Amino acid sequence: MKIERKQNDIVNHGDGDKRNKIIIVFIVLVISIIAIVMFKNRIPNYLKTTKAINNSVERFKDKDSEFVIFYPNDEILEINMDTIVENIKMDLISKELLKDNYKVENQLFIVDDRYYSMKFDLTSENNTVNDSYIYLYDNHMQENIKLNEILSLSIKTKISNDLRYYYKNNHVNDDFAYTNDFYEQTQINQAIYNNIYINNECLILYINPNQLGNDEMIEIKYNLSDVVSDLNLELSIESSGVILENNRYIDPNRKMVAFTFDDGPINENTTIAIETLQKFDAGATFFMQGYLMHNNHELILRMIKDGFEIGSHSYSHPKITKIRSEGDLEYQLNENQRILDEITNSSYQINLFRPPYGAYNDKVLQASNDAFIMWSLDTLDWKSKDEQLIYDAIINNVVDGDIILLHDLHLITVKSLEKIMVELVNMGYQIVSFSEMMEAKNIEVLEQNVYYSAK
Repeated sequence: MKIERKQNDIVNHGDGDKRNKIIIVFIVLVISIIAIVMFKNRIPNYLKTTKAINNSVERFKDKDSEFVIFYPNDEILEINMDTIVENIKMDLISKELLKDNYKVENQLFIVDDRYYSMKFDLTSENNTVNDSYIYLYDNHMQENIKLNEILSLSIKTKISNDLRYYYKNNHVNDDFAYTNDFYEQTQINQAIYNNIYINNECLILYINPNQLGNDEMIEIKYNLSDVVSDLNLELSIESSGVILENNRYIDPNRKMVAFTFDDGPINENTTIAIETLQKFDAGATFFMQGYLMHNNHELILRMIKDGFEIGSHSYSHPKITKIRSEGDLEYQLNENQRILDEITNSSYQINLFRPPYGAYNDKVLQASNDAFIMWSLDTLDWKSKDEQLIYDAIINNVVDGDIILLHDLHLITVKSLEKIMVELVNMGYQIVSFSEMMEAKNIEVLEQNVYYSAK
């Protein structure tokens, strides 16, 4: 009997050990599952940090990437952020980003107690800004506003010029900054100009790293008071009255030619010419007839503001060497300046004169206070009126330092410009005004002297 009880005790003890092992395994398994779940659902430290305050959070995963979107609390703004957050979320999914952790942090600015300006930056763990999302909300009208639609043509042109100037002056991806691809991507109608936001004091264009061949973040800022008149927003901010001029960077070590246009201004033709020139960050000198200046005040003001050069081509295009009356000669030489004084409130001085038909003599030179500008490459556009012949005349003969003669009087001429300029840029040329070229090549321009080129 004793032996049997001992055996039963041994059997019962073995069963207990077995049950204990099962319980321990079960507990370990449960703890492991909980740990795995907690690990999978933990937010990495990188994704926990944010500069913004009063945030709501949207967290989601896509394949091997994890995202956290921090966005302004709905109660703070009193607007529904769901649509904005969903748009950002869908865009992130569509990008198929590489395996990494990403966060989207927001900067919020309340502008003039009416507009909510929001900038969302997508960054990865190396703190590189990969992308940004911009929203402007009108709290009075209860609607989102597209930033690109509130900018005037003038400020768009200014921003485009300043971006190009920044790249060239700071030698950012230097060779790229002189290519047709660069000019295409920085035109005023390109997506790059969605990269604009407003804070409490400034309008800001930003270029994220590697967005346009740059290594670091680029920001170009404008005081709101300087650009308020160019914004289609109801702001109580007073204009500073500052006139923002457009500057272009000219590299003296690169080839260049000066484009010159005679016989305008003609509203439609000259507008096509300047808008085509702007596509390529190009300058030009326009030698105008005075009688055509009377009805083109706005066009002339735009040209001056956009950095184009104005010269005189006499008042009515006579052959001035045939003029006998000193009074008539003085009128043809100086009337354009008097007209321009009325248009610009005497803020622009003409210093260049191109004699009609290229005709001049000592008498005409002595009667003038201007430098006389001739040409070294005649396109004969007035004669051929053929796009291909105009193109061939330039491309087959151009050399560094040329002054090229064109006429914005003829529509066929201005329509031929884009093809010509694409090829000139491919050939390594900068297209500039007469004065820009002479300054870049250190050639002094003196009154009563005659210039045919900068060679």
